[in-house]
Amino acid sequence: HDSIFLQRMESPPKSGRFKWSRNSHMGRTVAHPLDSARLKVERTWEHLEQFNAESRSFFQTQPYAFTAGPSKGDPEYGAIYVHTRRQIPEHVSLVFGDAVHTLRSALDHLAYQLAFRLGTGPTRRTQWPIFDDPALFESYGSRHLEGILEPHRSRIVDMQPFKDPNGLRWLSLLHELDIADKHHNIGQLIAAPTHAEITTPQGVIKVRNPEGPVYVKDGAEIMRFRMPDDPATAEVRMDTKFDYRIFVGDEKHAFAADAILVWSYAVLEILNAFAPEFG
Repeated sequence: HDSIFLQRMESPPKSGRFKWSRNSHMGRTVAHPLDSARLKVERTWEHLEQFNAESRSFFQTQPYAFTAGPSKGDPEYGAIYVHTRRQIPEHVSLVFGDAVHTLRSALDHLAYQLAFRLGTGPTRRTQWPIFDDPALFESYGSRHLEGILEPHRSRIVDMQPFKDPNGLRWLSLLHELDIADKHHNIGQLIAAPTHAEITTPQGVIKVRNPEGPVYVKDGAEIMRFRMPDDPATAEVRMDTKFDYRIFVGDEKHAFAADAILVWSYAVLEILNAFAPEFG
C-alpha cells in the first residue's frame, strides 16, 4: 500500500471582495479601474484550487507502483523503482493553463486602464509587454504601449525582464506558458517524488534525492538508499510514503507548478504599485 501526500500550496485569500456596479451600456462594470485586474488574480486562485484538488485526486488513485531492489548503478545501495499505471490527466493540464492565462491577462487589464483612464486611449495593440531582449522590445514591445503616457511608460519598461533577468525571469516564464497554451501546446505536467519513507521490518528508512526531485518515468530508478545490514530486507514488501510536487516543462527545463501562486502575489504587487495613480 502506497500512502500518497501531495504538498499543498498556501491557501489563497477568498474571492468576492470587489463590488460590481451596473452600467446601461456595458451590463456590468467594476467600481475601481483596477478591480477587473484584481478579479483576474482571484480567478487565478480559483483555478489553482481546482488544480490542487484534481492533482490530489489523481495521486489518491495510486497511479504509480514502487519496488525496491539493488541499485543498478551501485550494488552497495538499494533503489526504489517506479512503474507507471496511468498518466496525469490532460484535464489537469487544461486547468493549469487557465490559471496561467488568467494571471497573464491581469497585466493586460492594467495596461488598458492606464491608457483608458490616464492616457490618450487604448488601441487594439495596447497590452502589457514582456520582453527578454531590449532590441526586440524596441522593435515590437513599444507598440504595446500605445495610449499610455509618461511616466507610466517608463515604469513598465523598468519592469521588463531584460532590465532584471534574474528578478523578473518569472514574467518571461508566465508569458511563454501563456503563448504556448493559447497557440500550440498544453503544458506538460510532470510528477516528481521529493522524498520517501520506506517501512521495513528493521524500521523506517527515510530517503531523499540530494540532487532534488526525480521525474517519474516508467521503470526508472528514482531514489537510492543505504542497504540494511540484513540483505534479506531487500526482498520483503515495503510500505512507502511519498511526497510529490508537480512540475511544468520537460526533464531538462521545468519549474514547480506551485510557482504560479507566488507569481500571482507578484502581479498583485504590480497592481498595487500603480493603484495610487488612479486616485
